[in-house]
Amino acid sequence: MLIDTSSIVFAFSNRIDIFGIVEERMDSTPIITRGVIRELRKLSSRKTKEGKAAKLALAVLEKHRIETLDDNGPVDDFIVREAAEEGLGACTNDIVLKGRLKARGIRALSVSRSGVLR
Repeated sequence: MLIDTSSIVFAFSNRIDIFGIVEERMDSTPIITRGVIRELRKLSSRKTKEGKAAKLALAVLEKHRIETLDDNGPVDDFIVREAAEEGLGACTNDIVLKGRLKARGIRALSVSRSGVLR
């Protein structure tokens, strides 16, 4: 399952282990793109709740082996294209991206405050 920056930041802001949820509850491999890592790095320099969450997410990514894809172009476009081509689901808390995924018939989930993917 492809995981977008918005879900990672939301999850880590709310102390939710998004990678564990995808692996254990969804029985899927969490996958992120290099673009997501770039976005997390950019956010991590901010002194906000989201910046702290991004910094923590980057630390977790360094310790765990999360599958990472090389991408090209805008992150959201790549996620839609890759999910469609590879038959993958995606996790995003970005309403616009979620709508784009669903419009293409791609399973799109979001992280709730209780840690449920829906």
